[in-house]
Amino acid sequence: MVRKRGRSTRLILSVFVLAIGAGLIYSRTHPEGFNIGRSRSTGGLVLEVRSLPISNHLDFGSFAVAAKTEHDSIVTVDESQMHNARLTGHFSADGPGIRVLLLDDDQYRMFEQNATPGQVLYMSKEAKEGNLDAAIPHAGKYHLVFDNSQSNSSVNVKADVTLHYELVRVDSDAAPKKK
Repeated sequence: MVRKRGRSTRLILSVFVLAIGAGLIYSRTHPEGFNIGRSRSTGGLVLEVRSLPISNHLDFGSFAVAAKTEHDSIVTVDESQMHNARLTGHFSADGPGIRVLLLDDDQYRMFEQNATPGQVLYMSKEAKEGNLDAAIPHAGKYHLVFDNSQSNSSVNVKADVTLHYELVRVDSDAAPKKK
């Protein structure tokens, strides 16, 4: 039993010594690799990355959706400016209710052809009111659809929707250039 413990201790120490040696060699050949957690500077400049939360209220107001039709609004997410996008809000309808869907462009094309998309980003049951909360996974064009295609009567809808995202900014400590 003592012998096995001695062998495992020697093995652990050998691995530890090898790891320290590899770390020292790496730090001499890649000095920039150990700046993790510190601001990186380039030519004396310090860059700071900031994430600013943004909320854009989409003013849908009130609108009518005719019987056997749908009303869609396009929401565009630009990857270069919008990160971690999310659509939230509340909708209400008179009459039998309304079904609300959030679809990407491919899903919407299938929906237009009366085919059921395999996945949707958000879909409510037919309801007189409900809350919307859906993550938008990537940049692109999205369709917020108010679907009244199953009803024989028109419906008045009120929608209060907000697009939330983060705007990423990179600031430097350099003085602004004068014109």
